[in-house]
Amino acid sequence: WCKLPFGVSVAPEIYQRKQHELLMGLRGIEPIADDILVVGCGDSDAEAKSDHDKNLCALMERCRAVKLRLSEKKLQFKQKAVHFHGHILSAESLRIEPEKTKAVLAMPTPRDVKAVQRFIGFVTYLAKFLPRLSDVCEPLRRLLDKGVAWHWLPRHDEAVQEIKRMITDTPVLKYYDIDKPVTIQSDASKNGLSCCLLQQDNLESITAETDHKPLETICKKSHLSAPKCLQSMMLQLQNYNLNVVYKPGPEMYISDTLSRAALHKQALNEPGLLLQTVNTMDSSEAAFSVVDQALHLNVTDASLRKIVNETKSDGTLQELANIVLAGWPERKEDVSLSVREYWPFRDELKIQNGVLFRGQCVIIPKALRAEMLTRIHATHIGGVACYRQAKETLFWPNVRSEIKDYVTNCAACKEYAHKQQKETMMSHEIPVRPWQIVSMDLYAYGGKEFLIIVDHDSDYWEIDQLPDLTADTVITRCKVQFARYGQPDQVITDNGPQFACEPFRSFARQWGFVHVTSSPQHPQSNGKAESAVKIVKSLCKRAKLDGSDPWLAILHWRNTPTEGLDSSPAQRLMSRRLRTGLPMANSLLTPRVVEGVSEKLRWRRRMVKFHYDLRAKDLPELNVGEHIRMKPLPGDRTGRWRRGQCLGKVNPRSYVVDVDGTLYRRNRVDLRRAERFDQFNHPEAESKENSQGATGCSETVIREKNTSDITDCEPEQVQDRLTVANKPSPLGAPIITRSGRQSRPPQRLNL
Repeated sequence: WCKLPFGVSVAPEIYQRKQHELLMGLRGIEPIADDILVVGCGDSDAEAKSDHDKNLCALMERCRAVKLRLSEKKLQFKQKAVHFHGHILSAESLRIEPEKTKAVLAMPTPRDVKAVQRFIGFVTYLAKFLPRLSDVCEPLRRLLDKGVAWHWLPRHDEAVQEIKRMITDTPVLKYYDIDKPVTIQSDASKNGLSCCLLQQDNLESITAETDHKPLETICKKSHLSAPKCLQSMMLQLQNYNLNVVYKPGPEMYISDTLSRAALHKQALNEPGLLLQTVNTMDSSEAAFSVVDQALHLNVTDASLRKIVNETKSDGTLQELANIVLAGWPERKEDVSLSVREYWPFRDELKIQNGVLFRGQCVIIPKALRAEMLTRIHATHIGGVACYRQAKETLFWPNVRSEIKDYVTNCAACKEYAHKQQKETMMSHEIPVRPWQIVSMDLYAYGGKEFLIIVDHDSDYWEIDQLPDLTADTVITRCKVQFARYGQPDQVITDNGPQFACEPFRSFARQWGFVHVTSSPQHPQSNGKAESAVKIVKSLCKRAKLDGSDPWLAILHWRNTPTEGLDSSPAQRLMSRRLRTGLPMANSLLTPRVVEGVSEKLRWRRRMVKFHYDLRAKDLPELNVGEHIRMKPLPGDRTGRWRRGQCLGKVNPRSYVVDVDGTLYRRNRVDLRRAERFDQFNHPEAESKENSQGATGCSETVIREKNTSDITDCEPEQVQDRLTVANKPSPLGAPIITRSGRQSRPPQRLNL
């Protein structure tokens, strides 16, 4: 085909694409349909004409090359303004052709769906000149929805007339200038989204000079932080690009002079500008009416009177009120120390009906702050949530820290607290040879009891079935393993009765190893043995389900290389691979010492610790004599953290505590610092604390107890570590007040 067939629906698009292909690469050429626009640009008229001629010559040469014919009758040469597809283009702006406007105004009111489609389609072509067109067309577009019955209502007539009115008032659009600043204005409504590119919107910035310095700061802050009496004024001023600048009164020569030389009342009767100014001030006073915040407080009359009376009785707030009414001085040093803490908020302070406000927040007198703290924490939520609630309604200096301190020392929150965040990982010492450090534990499987011993260097473990759980049986099985692999330097266990007993301590002395116990109720401290127990149980369960021999599964596990270490537990312990049922070359069974195990193990532990510590933090150490709360015991369904006292430190994170007359050894993560008993806490808890200290002794005095009474703890191991804690102070134990302060009585002369 040499010609496009008649009636093809995509004919205009095909023709437009072909035009772009033929004229591609030409500068200043814009083809649309059967019209080609040639544009010349330059800083002067001569440069623009020269550029226009170059672009026109290039177009002619291209048309000659591609054999594109042009109509001489349609030629418009070097025009200042041209009509181009419904628009009038000039050097200054872009406008709508008057014929288009007349066509829209002459269009009859649509009476069916097709007419509405034609009307909206025609108007959409002019959308760039019509702001809010999508909102105005919304009622008409609803008529085009599927399943909507045709009902032409008065609101549709109003929409058509509004669109025609908008077209008659179409603006003139300027061209984009890359050298001028750009402002993007966007807006969204339930009906549409609009965006506008602005350059030089002719909004002139207005500078307002004032001798009231707080007004400069207030205009820069959000409206919510400003006093209510100024919020309405600030909302009215949003219509202007106003820049408020402070200037001292003596430097404002004209306005300061006029304000001091005001006309007398007789001059007010003179006609002219003065009368117009007075009328403007009257309307402003009506618009900017003062809002009395005290009348809009959501409190009872009794509570409001209480706040007013306590504010009058508070010397600091009375001094603050006088300064607010008289005006703040220029320098902070000119304010007394009691009021100086309000200096950063001086621009937001106001007094109305005897109540001081900071913005929308009521400034609470000192006598009522304890009561307000109790109300804020009535739901016993966290400190951050309490502050979020309080900061919208109440204010006094250091309110955030006082709320945090109150929540921290809440007895109810401490007693029913959640578990603490985990601490950073504390790894065991990395051994330099096999069987130097071992961990052991007891476990039950299939109704039988077993002992497992794990080597820290190789991760190789041995298991022994126990006929009973006596200490002698456990010691005998340990001797068998130690006789096979050698005596370890250190043995790590939990505080089971088989390990925390005199026979096992005697066994440790005879065989020359150090016995280290983990914190009770904290199996993570003996994690090496706990991990091995989990592996053994998993292997046995799967072997039983599969019907295979569990000892073969254990053999293959010992011969499997560990990820990241490139050697198996058997290789690291015995320097050789174990023979299994898998085909294996004889050379692989030859003993060979594995090098670099300690370095690889150190790197592996460092990576594990790095990822573990991402969500962990260290808890502060507890001091001897400090009051604590201990995590509920296993089986305690009340969930209460019981109150006690720290007696001493055993290991870096293990402490001996006295709770209800019983000594316990617990990990730091299972111990919380107890709350202080002060005027904010519950009276029954305070009376209980007083009854415990009714003997007249200091609260930090550690009662002498036999270390054999320590629950879940090895007495001999903590005996030496508690020696310092059990020694009485030569000058007597310090006296700790209910607020936590140490009382130091005066040292008087013995006269």
